[in-house]
Amino acid sequence: MGIKHQTINRGLRNWCDLMLMKFYNYIIGRKYNVEGLYISYILNVFEEYTTSKRKILIVGQNDIMRVNLKKAAEKRLLYDDLSNEALEFRNGEKLKDKTFWNFCHELNSKINGNSHLGFVYTNLIKLNGKDGNEDEWKFEKFIRPMISLLSMEIFEIEPEVIVFMTGQEYDKYINFALPFEGDEVKLEEVEGYDIKDFASFKFSDRQSYRIHPPEYLKSRGLVDIYMNELVELIKL
Repeated sequence: MGIKHQTINRGLRNWCDLMLMKFYNYIIGRKYNVEGLYISYILNVFEEYTTSKRKILIVGQNDIMRVNLKKAAEKRLLYDDLSNEALEFRNGEKLKDKTFWNFCHELNSKINGNSHLGFVYTNLIKLNGKDGNEDEWKFEKFIRPMISLLSMEIFEIEPEVIVFMTGQEYDKYINFALPFEGDEVKLEEVEGYDIKDFASFKFSDRQSYRIHPPEYLKSRGLVDIYMNELVELIKL
């Protein structure tokens, strides 16, 4: 059972809706080809999370839990609509054959021993505006404000631990997302690992870690090593 639409207060939801409407009007007014682009679901919290031993927020890059941008723009999907999408998705509960969600589910199970709904997932980048021909991000004036939604989500759901499964390439977007009083995220080494592969940092006194996406770890036979290390760190 989900706790529907309680992850972000009404004022922030209104702000999110305003940004989404501006974005939709922008791309439709300019007749952008949005085929293949997408927008993230808005996170939803399940009751199992509120009773977990350790409240874990998992943050992915930008391509998990998403809806086609053309559909979103045509239907003008807003905060509540995108939150409902996450509610129905149920933390990838029906996608157990997927490497990413297998890792998330196992991590939560080892820490909390409860169901797949015992953690919260969100995307770091909420709007995908990546140009297929260039390594640049379109719609920058919309993407950056929507990235800042992550810090609002964190303060609303109050996780004890945040795990960024984003890889080193997305560190700059973590800096966009989290307010550090003008400073960059101060990554620290995890003993035995290169900081490019496994890093830790504090955000508002919360344990935070950044690792590679599980698909990357699986391709290199590193899933068990990183899983065991995360479990030990989070249980401390």
